Order: sequence, then structure tokens, then C-alpha cells
Amino acid sequence: MRTILISNDKELRKYLQEEIVDLFSEIIIFDKVLDPLELLSEACKNKPSLLIIDDDLTKPNSLLFLKSVKKLYDDISIIFLTSNESIELGREVSQIGVIHYSVKPINTEILCEYIKSIKRLKLN
Repeated sequence: MRTILISNDKELRKYLQEEIVDLFSEIIIFDKVLDPLELLSEACKNKPSLLIIDDDLTKPNSLLFLKSVKKLYDDISIIFLTSNESIELGREVSQIGVIHYSVKPINTEILCEYIKSIKRLKLN
């Protein structure tokens, strides 16, 4: 399962690369602030099954980016991570089609379970 992680959270990157690497056939990491069009271009080029996006790296363009990705790849699974506890943000990302929304700090065990369930769905 090809996965794109957009995050500059060192602990999260380390966890995904070391602890659950067996869940991915490939993980591509973007950890620098990029223009939303550059990110969209990379997503199109790499065609991931799963997108894990950290709002803290991509805001204020996170929602625009997510909407654009879902227009291009309706079947992509998205996990959205944020420090923003706003209920409104949660509603907005749910309407876009985000399947897992989590407020930091991230519970890595729960994140791992979500990734496993996404992988099972993609393989069936």
C-alpha cells in the first residue's frame, strides 16, 4: 500500500518508519512546507492509497489541499492529524471524506489500528 505522509513531526515519522513499516509497501514522506500545488502534484505523481496529513505543516491550506486530492482520487483514504481542537474543523474534514481525524498528541496504537483496517479494506 503506497502511503504519503505529510508531516514534520519527528516522532510520528520515526514511529511510522520503524514500528509499522510492514504495513506499507512504500511510504513517501514530505516534511517541509510546500505550496499546496506542489503537494497536489506529488500526490498525483505518486498515486497513494493512503494519505496521512498533519494539519500543523500544511495550514492554512489543508482543507483546500484535501478537497483537491479527493476530487482527483475519490477512493483515497485520508488520515488527518491536527493540534486544532475546533469542532468546526472536524466537521469540515469529515464532509471532505477524511476517514480518521485525530487531535494531537496522537495515540500511536490507535493510529496503527486505523492503518491496519485501511490496509485490509484496500486489499479486499
